[in-house]
This record gives sequence, structure tokens and C-alpha cells, in this order.
Amino acid sequence: MTVTLTGTSINFPVGTQEKSVSGFVPGIGMTWQSVTSSRALVTTYTNSTGRPIMVFVRMADSTSNACVFEIDGVTVSATSHNGGNGQSAFHGIIPTGSTYRISNGSWPIGSWQELRP
Repeated sequence: MTVTLTGTSINFPVGTQEKSVSGFVPGIGMTWQSVTSSRALVTTYTNSTGRPIMVFVRMADSTSNACVFEIDGVTVSATSHNGGNGQSAFHGIIPTGSTYRISNGSWPIGSWQELRP
């Protein structure tokens, strides 16, 4: 397959556009899947799907604590709460082969959804 770049356009051979794009763009040929029952806090997961995935985690924070969402060991989102019945949410795109986790938290997981192939 020959892909050419001309000016500001990328030209794919006829019939290869969707296949070429689907390997790089989250959402194409993917569905939201509830993985709450198979996820835990302070546990590192690896995206081994061969495609970027989207992760959405809702925390039911019922105690005073801080919570951190990390991708490849980098904090991409953090929140803290002084108790009560609030909720917090984290989301991010996880590149192929990257690791992700919710660390430094003891709040119960409300739901953990992943947009996966």
C-alpha cells in the first residue's frame, strides 16, 4: 500500500481509508464495555489491545482522601475531597502499550468503563 502526502492531504489507495484510520483513531469499531468488576485501585493495567482505548472511571468518594489517575506513571488528573457523599470522575485516552491506574485512593469505584475493540 502506498500512502502519499501532497500539500495538506493524505491520499490512501481506494478502499483502505477506513482500515488505515481505524488502527489509530479511538471509537471506530469499538464499544463501551463495563470492566468495573475486573478493576481495582492501585493496580496497574496495560492497554494490550493494539489500539488506543478511552477510559472513564467514576469514583464514589465517601471518605476524605485524594485520588490520582496516571497514564504511564504520569499524573493526568487528580482530585481530593474532604468527606461526604460527592463523586469524582477521571477519563483519558490510553495509547497502545501504555499503562494506566487509579493510585493513592481508597474511594470505592462507582463504575469503570472502557471504549475498546
